[in-house]
Amino acid sequence: MVSAVDQLNDAMDNDWGRLQESFDNVNKQLEKFIRVSVKVPKLYIRTLVMLEDFLVRDFPYKAAKKMKQKLKKNNKQYEDLINKCRENPESYSEHSEEEYESHDEIIDADPSITWDTVNKKFKELVAARGRKKTGRFEQVEQLTYLTKLAKTPAQKLQILCSVVSAQFDVNPSLIGGYMPINVWKKCVQNMVVILDILVQHPNIKVDDSVEQHENETKKEADYNAPIHVSGNLVAFIEKIYAEFFKSMQCIDPHTHEYVERLQDEPMFVVLAQNVQDYLERIGDFKGSSKVALMRVELIYYKPQEVYNAMRTLAEPENSRTLMDRLVSLIYKYGDGRTKACAMLCDIYHHALQDEFTKARDLLLMSHLQETVHHMDVSTKIIFNRAMSQLGLCAFRAGLISEAHDCLSELYPGGRVKELLAQGVARSRYQEKTPEQVLNPVLFQIVVG
Repeated sequence: MVSAVDQLNDAMDNDWGRLQESFDNVNKQLEKFIRVSVKVPKLYIRTLVMLEDFLVRDFPYKAAKKMKQKLKKNNKQYEDLINKCRENPESYSEHSEEEYESHDEIIDADPSITWDTVNKKFKELVAARGRKKTGRFEQVEQLTYLTKLAKTPAQKLQILCSVVSAQFDVNPSLIGGYMPINVWKKCVQNMVVILDILVQHPNIKVDDSVEQHENETKKEADYNAPIHVSGNLVAFIEKIYAEFFKSMQCIDPHTHEYVERLQDEPMFVVLAQNVQDYLERIGDFKGSSKVALMRVELIYYKPQEVYNAMRTLAEPENSRTLMDRLVSLIYKYGDGRTKACAMLCDIYHHALQDEFTKARDLLLMSHLQETVHHMDVSTKIIFNRAMSQLGLCAFRAGLISEAHDCLSELYPGGRVKELLAQGVARSRYQEKTPEQVLNPVLFQIVVG
């Protein structure tokens, strides 16, 4: 409804056709609200008052006549509320907590809404996912509303996992597109709620490898036996991470929008830290090492001054302290690729802090230069970046010969930008699109 009212405000520039259409849309949103609440929202009454005042002004009579008649007919049923709003506008200035509390009380008190009712509706929504006539935004809204009707923590968790999955579908384009930023933020918030439920109810487990029994989520909050809910926390956070960087790739870095998007990074860092802590608590160290690598990839290229500006209160003051803790976990529990990426990020960070000897010794000990040619593209890019930073570190230390050894392999062929995934060399025979230059896979690792 807030969105519909915003559209109506935009139409108040003598665009009478659009104004009537926007007003119809506001009334449609009211119908949805009335289905679950006996109260008319204050936002709606405030909007009616605003429209009345708007139409009283000296607009051409013929242009405004139709809208005036429509509004007068509509407002008859809300006369008392409109008068109250005019008498005491402060009480209608914004959504009150009382309004939402009464809304929740009505839901809880409705005897027709049972666990089975919610489960049946949930199945219908899940079955409709992906069909042609199913609106993606609408499905997210319906599932989100259904979480408020859930009768047990496990049922709410089950629906929330589906909400997050549905939010990943809200992408305007599979090629070069990214999840809308407002949806991304709501997705992060939903993940926080999921973690809260899991922490408060240790018997509930999210696992996509265990078959879930249909009636398991029917158990009450005081039920202590294990309950399994289908989902994958690591897959969820990996997708949120990928969508964040896809948005960074697509937004013009010279705009204020890019700076605002950068400010969302601490939000993800906090979520990743909480997910990692939870996974370690339940003994899923393989999953926690994957999340730890995401955190490493967000830290390793930042100088201490930048880290100080971006870090959250929960993290150590020194970036090296956090790096040591994260890479130690990865070296112990990560798979081969995860360990290799963590090692390269570790080398880069030591070099960034002018610790050439430590960085060089780590590289020699890892033997990664011997096996990097068999690795995937994104790992090769991190390797090239680690070597370039190591060369710069040697140069800053006055070790010219060592600097040449580190940097010499990057320059033959004039493909430095491509090797570092920072662009491509110009060619008069072939033009590449921005997606080809910096595709989402290559852009997962960012340097300042």
